[in-house]
Amino acid sequence: MVLPWTRGVLKPHRPQEVQVSTTEVRPRGTAVLPSPPSAKAASDGIAGPLWAGAAFVTTGTVALWIAHGGLAALAMGGADAWGSVARLSGLLIGLTALAGLALAARPGLIERRYGLDSLLAAHRLTGIATALLLVVHLASVLVAFQMPAGNPGAAVWNGVLGLWGTGWMPAAFVGGALMLTVALTSWRRIKRSLDYETWYFLHLLGYLGVVLAVGHQFTIGTDLANDPFAITWWAALNLAVLGLILSRFVRAVGDQIQHRGVVTGITADGGCVVLTIRTHGKPPEYRAGQFFQLRVFTRELWWHSHPFSVSAAPDGQHLRFTIRPTGDATAAMTRLRIGTR
Repeated sequence: MVLPWTRGVLKPHRPQEVQVSTTEVRPRGTAVLPSPPSAKAASDGIAGPLWAGAAFVTTGTVALWIAHGGLAALAMGGADAWGSVARLSGLLIGLTALAGLALAARPGLIERRYGLDSLLAAHRLTGIATALLLVVHLASVLVAFQMPAGNPGAAVWNGVLGLWGTGWMPAAFVGGALMLTVALTSWRRIKRSLDYETWYFLHLLGYLGVVLAVGHQFTIGTDLANDPFAITWWAALNLAVLGLILSRFVRAVGDQIQHRGVVTGITADGGCVVLTIRTHGKPPEYRAGQFFQLRVFTRELWWHSHPFSVSAAPDGQHLRFTIRPTGDATAAMTRLRIGTR
C-alpha cells in the first residue's frame, strides 16, 4: 500500500492527497489548522490578484468580440445581431467551461484562501452558466439561420447540415451534447436518482466535451480564425488550465512515489468496520471535522473515491477510518487484507 500526500503538513483549506495501491486517501474538509506564516500570507493575498485576473481575462475576451465587429453587428439588428450574440455566447462558454475545469483542479493558493466547499460551489455555478450560455448559443445560431429565409424550417435544416460538414463542427456538436448531459445530470433531482458511480462517470465526460468543442472555435470562429493575436490569447488560456489539471495529477504521482503505507487493522464495530493504516514517515496533520477521500484500486472501483471522516486522534503513525458498508463500494473497502502494501 502506498500512502503519499501532496504536502507534509495539512494547511488550512488545503486537503492533502494520500494515495495507496489499494486506496487513495485524500483528506478534505474545512477545519482550520495552524500553517506557516508564509503560506497564510500567500493565500490571504491571492484574493485581489485572482479577481483582477478574472476581470482581465473576461475583458480581454469581450474586447476580441468588439474588435471583430461584435457591437457593430449587434446594432444592425436582424440576423447579424443574432449572429453576434452567437459569437459572444460562444466565447463566454469557453471562459466559463475553462473556469470550471480550473476550479476542479483545486489550485493550492485559491483553495487555502477560500476552502474546498467554496471551490465546489463556484464550480457548480460555472457549470450552470456554461449550460445556459450553450442554450443561448445554439438558439441564436438557429435564429440567425432562419431570419433571412422565406422558409425558416428549410433554412435552419440547411444551415445545420452546412455546419455539420465544416471542420470540427461534428466534434463541437458532440461536445455540446456532452456538456448539456453533465449539466442535466447535475440537477439535484436527477442526480439523486442516479448511482454515485453513474453520475461521476457522466460528470467526467465534461472534460471530453470541452476538448471536443475547442477545435471549431479556431477553425470557423469569426473572433479567432485568421487572427494570430486572438489565436494566441485563446490557446494560452486553454494551455494554462491544462497546466493546472496536469499539475494536480503530477503532485499525486509524486506523493505516491514518496510515501508508503500498510493496512494494519480491520475490526468490526457495531455494524461498521474500523480500518487502520500505518504510514511510512509522519502522517498528515488533521483535526476533528476533517475527512479523507478513499479510493480503492480494484478493477471495478479504482476510478472513483468516497469520503470518510478520521475516527481517531492523531498518534503520529496511523490513520483510522470507521466505514459503514452501505453499498457495493463501501462493502469492498471493508474487505481489504491486513498487510496490503
